[in-house]
Amino acid sequence: MGNFMIGKLLRWLGGRFDGYKTYAGGISAIVLGALGLLGYMFPDQGLPEIDIELALGAISLGFMALGNGGKQEKTKDELQRILEELRTRPLK
Repeated sequence: MGNFMIGKLLRWLGGRFDGYKTYAGGISAIVLGALGLLGYMFPDQGLPEIDIELALGAISLGFMALGNGGKQEKTKDELQRILEELRTRPLK
């Protein structure tokens, strides 16, 4: 019963945030990398201590996810525009 409820909740959340999941993932990766860098610079503050390479990798992954999400949205919009153009075009 618990797995059923968790599954329903996750499906609802996934549908509710459709279109924003890529952006949320990219921003969270950037924040994780920034917190890792702060934890590396100030090790006694209770922040996660991540190596510099891993923190910079997380930041670059976040920017890559944001850019890729934008390109996917542009592609989807262009395909919808072409489909609408084909639907309204009269047959010869």
